[in-house]
Amino acid sequence: MSSTFAKFDNDLTTRMNYDEDGNDETTGEKDTAGLPVLTPMLAPSAKIVAVGFNDTDLTGIVKMNGTAVSVPYAFSTDDVQSVVQAVLS
Repeated sequence: MSSTFAKFDNDLTTRMNYDEDGNDETTGEKDTAGLPVLTPMLAPSAKIVAVGFNDTDLTGIVKMNGTAVSVPYAFSTDDVQSVVQAVLS
């Protein structure tokens, strides 16, 4: 977990690979088997909310202090509400 948003943004842009193929909605991977479990080291009691788009199940990476929410790419107000509820609960 990054200590500031600026550090997070820098880490994200330097480590993330994005392949442009003209169809932005299909460039994300649904297979999360290779992803590491998210364990906050700077704030062990911090809650993690992982949002998976397009039926991506992220429950396997948020085992401790975490909640996974799956929403479609064309999300609705109800989907946003479920993410907000996960953050606030």
